[in-house]
Amino acid sequence: MRILHTADWHLGDRLGRQDRTDDLRRAVERVAGYCTSEKVDVLLVAGDIFSELAPPEGLRTRIFPDSGCGTCSWCPLSAGCSTGR
Repeated sequence: MRILHTADWHLGDRLGRQDRTDDLRRAVERVAGYCTSEKVDVLLVAGDIFSELAPPEGLRTRIFPDSGCGTCSWCPLSAGCSTGR
């Protein structure tokens, strides 16, 4: 089994007043491409998935339009900002 471990994506993050959603979506697309090209079975995203405890409505579908990441399954584990700690 091939596992790719990542962390601290901070989806929904802003740079000052600049919305970074499109940049972050492209980064997720690159990770999805890597998962496909390297035949990754599971993508583990640990901690700080979102930049806020309650991400804006619709952010998940804007970042993950197909509800996945390439051909692999993905396993998000919340911690840090994602849990409010």
